[in-house]
Amino acid sequence: MTYHELASLWLAEQHHFKPRTRQRAQQCLDLHLSPAIGNTDIGDLDHPTLWQCLHPLKVRGQMVTLRQCRTLLTATLHHAMSMGLLDRDPTSALRSTLEPHKRQPPNHHRFVSPALLPALLRDIEALDDRISHLALRALVVTTLRPGCLVLACWEHLDLDRMVWYPPAATCKNGRDHSIPVTPRLWDVLQRLPHREGRLFPVHVDTVRDALKRIHWEKEQTLHGFRHIGKTVLEEHGWSTPWIERQLHHISGSVEALYNHAEFIGPRRVMQTWLEDYYYALAQGPLSEHQQRAFAERVKAAITASPAEHVLWNSPENTPKTGHDQDEIRHNRKRTLAPWRNK
Repeated sequence: MTYHELASLWLAEQHHFKPRTRQRAQQCLDLHLSPAIGNTDIGDLDHPTLWQCLHPLKVRGQMVTLRQCRTLLTATLHHAMSMGLLDRDPTSALRSTLEPHKRQPPNHHRFVSPALLPALLRDIEALDDRISHLALRALVVTTLRPGCLVLACWEHLDLDRMVWYPPAATCKNGRDHSIPVTPRLWDVLQRLPHREGRLFPVHVDTVRDALKRIHWEKEQTLHGFRHIGKTVLEEHGWSTPWIERQLHHISGSVEALYNHAEFIGPRRVMQTWLEDYYYALAQGPLSEHQQRAFAERVKAAITASPAEHVLWNSPENTPKTGHDQDEIRHNRKRTLAPWRNK
C-alpha cells in the first residue's frame, strides 16, 4: 500500500472532522506529502525519507504547515500500525529534529495597546455602511469569532427576546451559542440592506480588508477584538463567568460540565456597557465623571441579586443606560416587521 492510499483511507474514516479540519488535512496531503512520498510503499518509509519530505517547509519558515504535516504523518502511520501494516513508527524522531525546542510565541491574534484603542475605534466608527464594514462593527461589540459571525443568518435571531442564537455548526467548539442583541448591535442590523439569508454575506477576508482600508491590519486582527473585549471587561471588574460565556469558552472542569447557565440578562447589561465604553473612548479621553459613571454601572450590575439578573433576560426589564430603550423596542417592531411576518 502506498502512502497516498493509506492517507486517503484514513481521511475517509474521520467522520468527526469539521469541514475546515478536513480541508486543511487534504491540503497537507495534496500539496506537501503526496508529491514527495505519495507513491512510496509505506514499508519503505523511514526517518531520512520523511525528513527530506518535511525539511523544505522548515527552510521556508512554514512552521505551522510543518506541524500540521507532521501530525498528519503520525496519525496515518499509527493507523497503519494498528492495521498490522507497520511494526515501527518512523515519525518518532521527527519532532525533535525538525521543530525548534523552544517554540516562538504565536502572533496570530494581534491587538492594539490601550493607548491606541481610541484611535482604532474612531476609524471604525468613520467607516461607511457597506456590509463588510457593518460586519466589523458587529464583531467589535459582540466579541464573536469571525468565522461564526459571517455564517450567521437572520433565522438565528429571536426578535421577541432580542437574542441571537448562532447554531453549533457555525461555532468553533461545536456547541450552541447565544448573543444578547444590544442597542449598538441592533443599530448595525437595522443598517443591513436585506432581511433574509446570511446577516453578513461576505468572506472573513473581506471583513479583514476593512481593517486594511483604515491601515490597522499590522496592529490589529479580527480575532484580536476578543482579546480586547476580555481585557477591558476584566479590568473593570465584570464577572468572569459572564465574560467567558460571552466569549463562548468551554472549560474542561467538572463545574463547567454541569453549569449550563446562559446569563443572558447579565450579559446584555455587560455588553451594553462595553459598547457604550467603546463609543465614549472613540469620542475622546474619558472625563473623571465618565469614568465614575462607568464604574458605578459595573458595581450596580455585579451587586444586583440573582433574581434581578433573571429579570434582565427580557429587554424590557434591562436597566436603562445611555440609550432610549423604548425607542429601541419601537424600531425593532417597525424596521423588521415585514421580515417577521414571513
